[in-house]
Amino acid sequence: MKFTFKQTALTLALAGSLSLTGCNFIGDGDSVFTAAPLDVVTIDGTASKGALEKATVVACEVGTACETAAVAAFGTNNPAGTLAYKADGTDVNGLYSLDVSIEADKAVIVRVLADANTTQTCDYDGCVADDVKDIELKTITFVKQDTPTVSAPVNVLSTIATDTLKSLGGGITTEADFKDSAASASDSVAALLGLADNELTDAGTSLFDAKVTTASLDASSSSDAITKKLTAINASFGVTKDSTTTLATAIKNVSTGVATTLSPVVGTDGKVSVDTSSIATAFTKVSAAVATIATTVGATNVTVPDGAAIQEKVKDAIVKTGVNVSVDDITATGSTGTTGTTGGTN
Repeated sequence: MKFTFKQTALTLALAGSLSLTGCNFIGDGDSVFTAAPLDVVTIDGTASKGALEKATVVACEVGTACETAAVAAFGTNNPAGTLAYKADGTDVNGLYSLDVSIEADKAVIVRVLADANTTQTCDYDGCVADDVKDIELKTITFVKQDTPTVSAPVNVLSTIATDTLKSLGGGITTEADFKDSAASASDSVAALLGLADNELTDAGTSLFDAKVTTASLDASSSSDAITKKLTAINASFGVTKDSTTTLATAIKNVSTGVATTLSPVVGTDGKVSVDTSSIATAFTKVSAAVATIATTVGATNVTVPDGAAIQEKVKDAIVKTGVNVSVDDITATGSTGTTGTTGGTN
């Protein structure tokens, strides 16, 4: 009896284990092992700089080759970590939808990649519809097996916030960690852009999920106050290009520049020294352009810092990342930028 009990217990334990791993019994004691079923989550949103049409959309596991691969790498043999891929994945309004199969809850990077076939709806002065070649916009979102649909807007602001989140190095493995890391990145970038404390939080949103549209007269009649403000700021980054710098390069430079600026090393004395030169000129151009665009979309109280104000906003933004320093512990140095040309809309 003692032996029989042990055998029965072992059999039950083994059966339970096999049921969890997808073992199917087909008779005569044989079994076929099958992988646990994947859950499909639909990620959708709008790609806006203004609206990007015929851009490739990719969903990537964080930290894989998919996250940095060029658009030409996707197709027949996708890079490692590619969860979903769709060529010409955005429509005339910039809308996209991807079905992603996942085996566990996880953070996912959504990349929108423009090529020679991609066009944009113009929403800033100096815009050319087909000058978006090589632009990459992205966001990061958290997908769960029990949530069938996730909204993930992709724009310049979400791109800056995503690069900042990754540069800060916060945890993203669990949903709770992801929310904390995303909040820190969103709040810090929002502060740098001139938004008021808790303005996004009070509106129930962040730079990772806020609605951003094309800056046009249509936006002025159909959007709420925070959408109008973010739309105006997003459109204004179009003026960061110049005769020697493409729009794709300009956006990449300002995004990586913000991420680096907001994640400085704290010295052994508890002090921080940060150089604002990498973002100063771009922010000064955006500051000059945003007033006109804000008027077009009906946005109010939109002020992106320029000049010396950039250095003060950088200090506030660094504190909001959660680093253990005060504003008084931070010294901001470097160029404060040159005045840009006031922009309008097309």
